[in-house]
Amino acid sequence: MTQATWDAVRAAFAPPIFTVDGIERSQVPWPDWAVTAELDTEPWGKTVRSAVQCHRTQIEGSEELARLGDEGHRALWGVQRFSRAFSLASSGRERETDLFADLRVRPA
Repeated sequence: MTQATWDAVRAAFAPPIFTVDGIERSQVPWPDWAVTAELDTEPWGKTVRSAVQCHRTQIEGSEELARLGDEGHRALWGVQRFSRAFSLASSGRERETDLFADLRVRPA
């Protein structure tokens, strides 16, 4: 989660805080440079929005989520970001848009 996504989460919900071994913890955003893949998931945004609303009793702050406009939902569900831990397939210098691009068989 980048800073921009973290800001969107905080706008939609109270900051998620959880307790581990008696210590309160919260997620922290990753720096933009750590993101190696960014997938456009906006075409499935309405499906995700509907699915999340089906679980509103399991989500603290679901009232805020229900009041969130289209732009807010796009900020939450429109892009998914990933960070490559290690790879021999890609240099990681360019941000990928397909998690399997370097793994596909190329014609000889």
